[in-house]
Amino acid sequence: MFTATPSLFNLDGKVDVPWARIVVNEVPESAVGVSSDEVMLDKNLKPIKQQSASIPINSNLTIHVGNNVRLEAFGLKARLTGDLKVAQDKQGLGLNGQINIPDGRFHAYGQDLIVRKGELLFSGPPDQPLLNIEAIRNPDATEDDVIAGVRVTGSADQPKAEIFSDPVMSQQEALSYLLRGQGLSSGQSDSAAMTSMLIGMGVAQSGQVVGKIGETFGVSNLALDTEGVGDSSQVVVSGYVLPGLQVKYGVGIFDSLATLTLRYRLMPKLYVEAVSGIDQALDLLYQFEF
Repeated sequence: MFTATPSLFNLDGKVDVPWARIVVNEVPESAVGVSSDEVMLDKNLKPIKQQSASIPINSNLTIHVGNNVRLEAFGLKARLTGDLKVAQDKQGLGLNGQINIPDGRFHAYGQDLIVRKGELLFSGPPDQPLLNIEAIRNPDATEDDVIAGVRVTGSADQPKAEIFSDPVMSQQEALSYLLRGQGLSSGQSDSAAMTSMLIGMGVAQSGQVVGKIGETFGVSNLALDTEGVGDSSQVVVSGYVLPGLQVKYGVGIFDSLATLTLRYRLMPKLYVEAVSGIDQALDLLYQFEF
């Protein structure tokens, strides 16, 4: 029901959504949200006053999500159901309720996982739901009757992803079942590879934070990454301290040996590189495509 007066719009009622297709495009990892203290300026560098609606709107709606509503966002393809209460007043827009994921697929760690549990809990701003999602590898493609999957919890703007298994086992073993459908072999190389992969995943999740730290200290393109394979794997931090001068520092994951690399661009495709570690080297590098 919609009612209006010269000073207020009121919207009450129930909305049924039997069918919908929602697609959310992914944003770059380096993307950041708008700061709460952002100030917009006009061409004269004067603050622009935010315009509010000429007539306030109060709403009290209940939205029922039917059985043919599907979402595709950030690796998740799922069917949604549930109920939401939408309330809007002079304080802003708020959502309360729960959206369930009765079935779906979640692409993570290079695997197409089955969503066995999915809940989006709303209690406030619409862009900050709490997540509770579990997605598992297909049990028919996993040995030893092991269930291995990924659990995503926390707020939508800062989700936490962790690997789990049933029965409970080490993260390395669970990751092996998740990625390969089987446990670790007795070979040390497989164990080292899994350890390197776990560290690499943690490093990747830290990339945006590291970039912000670099901007604070004037180091451009500061990045945290992993290099090498197996026993030769390293955690590497790199960045440009001057235009054309890149500094890279790596520490071995298994041997703790450090390597310092300086690379300077002489020409668009010509570099001089100095490496200091167990061995010392000075190289002239030319980059080309063929």
